Amino acid sequence: MKNILCSIVLIVLIISLSGCMGDKEISSSINIPNINDYTVLYIQSVDKNGAASESTSKYITDKNEIETFIKKVNKMEVIKPSNKKFINKSKELNKQGNYMIVLSDSKKMDHEMYSMIFYEDGSIHFESEDENKIIYVSKKKHPSLLKELKSDFHVTF
Repeated sequence: MKNILCSIVLIVLIISLSGCMGDKEISSSINIPNINDYTVLYIQSVDKNGAASESTSKYITDKNEIETFIKKVNKMEVIKPSNKKFINKSKELNKQGNYMIVLSDSKKMDHEMYSMIFYEDGSIHFESEDENKIIYVSKKKHPSLLKELKSDFHVTF
């Protein structure tokens, strides 16, 4: 009986771990929630030393600019990559040229929020629609979109 119980526990553990480590990438499209509620778009990067500050951040409050931004990224095709790929890419966040972008219903960012990370190579990480975790990555890289956004929002950092 003890051997059977140990075998069952071992099988469940192996199945659980293989599900977490698999490279199966399922494609879907991102659906930014509450798109009509956002009044602030916050952009944050880091300096050459990897430090974030007021000089590497910017608030956008123009409703038309926020709506235009949302239209450019909403419904983008995304995949849920393996944990290993996701973690490796996330290590680049504190490098200059990468940007955290947060949509919010206020500058306090204490209620409705949705986060994305734009990487210098054009890949974009997105938050899950129903969890407060960034778990999706754009299926294709969009380097021209990042350049366009930096130009539109006059981002010089």
